[in-house]
Amino acid sequence: MGTLMRLFFLGTILWLLSMPAYAVDLEYNGYLLSSNSNRINANTLTTGEKYNWLVAQQQLHLEIMAATDTTNLIAKIELINDSIDGTQRIDIRELYGEYLGESVEFRLGRQILTWGVADRLFINDVFSKDWTAFFAGQPLEYMKTASDMAKISYFSNDWDIELVLQPTMQYDQTPASNRYVVFGSNMPVQKPANRLGNGEVATRLHTAIGTTDVALYGFKGFWHQPDKGMQAGNIIFPRLNNVGLTIQDSIWGGVLSFETGYYQSADDKDGKDPFIANSQYRYLVSYERDVMTDVTVALQAYGELMHNHQDYLKAAQAAFNAGFGPKPQSKHRKIGTLNIRALWMNQTLTTSLFAMAVATGGRMVNPDVNYTINDNFSINAGGHIFWGGSDSWMLGMMKNNDNLYVNSKWSF
Repeated sequence: MGTLMRLFFLGTILWLLSMPAYAVDLEYNGYLLSSNSNRINANTLTTGEKYNWLVAQQQLHLEIMAATDTTNLIAKIELINDSIDGTQRIDIRELYGEYLGESVEFRLGRQILTWGVADRLFINDVFSKDWTAFFAGQPLEYMKTASDMAKISYFSNDWDIELVLQPTMQYDQTPASNRYVVFGSNMPVQKPANRLGNGEVATRLHTAIGTTDVALYGFKGFWHQPDKGMQAGNIIFPRLNNVGLTIQDSIWGGVLSFETGYYQSADDKDGKDPFIANSQYRYLVSYERDVMTDVTVALQAYGELMHNHQDYLKAAQAAFNAGFGPKPQSKHRKIGTLNIRALWMNQTLTTSLFAMAVATGGRMVNPDVNYTINDNFSINAGGHIFWGGSDSWMLGMMKNNDNLYVNSKWSF
């Protein structure tokens, strides 16, 4: 348990002891979730195993909130049974305390944050993701993972400001070769040492100019994607600085969004190290609107423009020819997505189709159906189909991992 979590637990105990029983409002709820996903390709795993289950687990999710007039204690805890490997574990999904003042809020503990405006594409949302949960068809909220952090928010008439301090980084979870047909995922992971100089800092400033929402971002920390750095046969996490911007407004009967960010690769500013990601400029333009009653269409155009590409290309091609690195990336990576959602049967049935295409990097289609049987029980099913692209990027790497999934959820 990290230092921040120890301080949080100590503060929580002191808070509870100081509160009279009648001053605390206690609420709880939860759900039972069964998640099942099966790989339908016949390819044998690189570990030699041939089972096709990606996920077969049952979990009890409990949410507890203790509140006073100015403070909250939130706990989201999960008891998980994994039917594939026969293990059980307890996952602290979120656990934090917060103080709510008139113009200042302070939150300490394990929490999940979401910044930016993109749909499954991330620029200024610098917090960790779980790509295995996404590709296996688990509920979309499980694509976000929690980090131990302190968040300070200040609200004024003109600006909302958030400051996030993380004592340690939490890196992205990506498909591993013990359940997916992927390559190069068994390399040892070398995470930055847990010391003060390796913490992360993020900030967000938000305002409204007329009907337009505007936000500015800053981040100082590390790349969270395991494919962004390698060294002596290990996966490393190079340092990263980021500044960004989002703009969103209603126009032409829909919502138009723009997001951009500059990623400075602090450990390879000249771009000559083929094993560390180059600096890059990222951008996204999206538009969403209802095309008819209960039918919504959303489009996204996303790009990553690599800096110092010529220097990178020489080094990366030499490493690839020697068998030490992935196929070199293009200077300008372009991605397009389409998301069509429709509600049926008095909005109890939701159908959606999410499609993603990466120029020279693969394709994916994700159809999904969700049926709410009553206020407590729902079931959803769908699948992922991958094709094309190079193994050096996520969608191309996943082309032997087509799958079907079914999730059922009972809430209480």
